[in-house]
Amino acid sequence: MEHFPLLPVEEDGRLHDPALRENFIDRIFTYKRYRESMDRTNRRGALVDFHTRHKLLLMAHSPKHLKEIGHLVAHAKELSTQELVGRYEQLLLEAMALKSSPAKHVNVLHHMLGYFRKDLSADEKRELVDLTDQYRRELSL
Repeated sequence: MEHFPLLPVEEDGRLHDPALRENFIDRIFTYKRYRESMDRTNRRGALVDFHTRHKLLLMAHSPKHLKEIGHLVAHAKELSTQELVGRYEQLLLEAMALKSSPAKHVNVLHHMLGYFRKDLSADEKRELVDLTDQYRRELSL
């Protein structure tokens, strides 16, 4: 832990807490998928693909980190591959170390709703917003 402070580590006794366990499992599997992506020949393309597939998960953990990571990916050609991958990995692990929350999940759900705005009626949109708000209230109790 001293040499790799951002790697997912959790004391086994703390894994009895469902929220800590969920966050730990998210971190492990996300990092595994990231490392597998970086084994490809075209690391820049793999990184963009990984980011595209995981941005909503990152948003659920840290909208602040997602914004910084998005900026990094948008300017990927300005950095060496080694610098890009190293900085992305650091930000990814920092973001995933932060716990998601009902409010962050609602933010992600509202963001996802934007993908369907042209396909839903005003009533359907209102219903989805009401349901996500109900979800936030119930989980915040």
